[in-house]
Amino acid sequence: MDPLSTAWGNQKVEGTEPPPLHGLILTGGKSRRMKQDKALLQYNGKPHLRFLFSLLKPHCKDVWISARAEQAEAGERTEYRPIFDSWGEIGPIGGILSAFREHPGAAWLVLACDMPFLDFNTIRQLVYSRNPNVMATCYLKIDDSNPEPLCAIYEPMAYEALMKAVRLGNRSPRNVLEHSSILGVVPASHKTLNQVNTPHEYRRAVELLAEQNRS
Repeated sequence: MDPLSTAWGNQKVEGTEPPPLHGLILTGGKSRRMKQDKALLQYNGKPHLRFLFSLLKPHCKDVWISARAEQAEAGERTEYRPIFDSWGEIGPIGGILSAFREHPGAAWLVLACDMPFLDFNTIRQLVYSRNPNVMATCYLKIDDSNPEPLCAIYEPMAYEALMKAVRLGNRSPRNVLEHSSILGVVPASHKTLNQVNTPHEYRRAVELLAEQNRS
């Protein structure tokens, strides 16, 4: 079945189609705490960027990476189509806005590059749950029920809300989601959305994934 039709699910209206779903992997951070490129860290024997691309590709019309201009010729990234961050150092919200500028009629399934426990079922559940009639479909953190903005589908209407936030000095996409119409999805596991930002966290994540693969 066409994943875009599946994404529309019970929300489909006769004679209409949802905006096309594109994938965006956020790789433009400077990884200051990790001290190496988080997108290219090896999990399960492959760069994480390659793994995330493989998760998005079956569900999205096209998949792009968000990157800084100086990253254009950086190793593994040359294999993927970039959308360069045109907003400077304002964090993930700049990458998302830059994607909307490039393709304003698309919806964007956004993934952070520092979530090693994401898997195919997690992405499939998010896509299947998609409601194009709200600003975003996103996972909710199990511990506090806050929306996770970096594993989420942003509909085209999200652009204006994100732009307004930036103009007001708010660079937090989570804060925007907290004050917008969203569909929250509960992840199957509490660790699915865990982020890895330090060498110690990276080593621990590698150990946990190895244990998971052995079980």
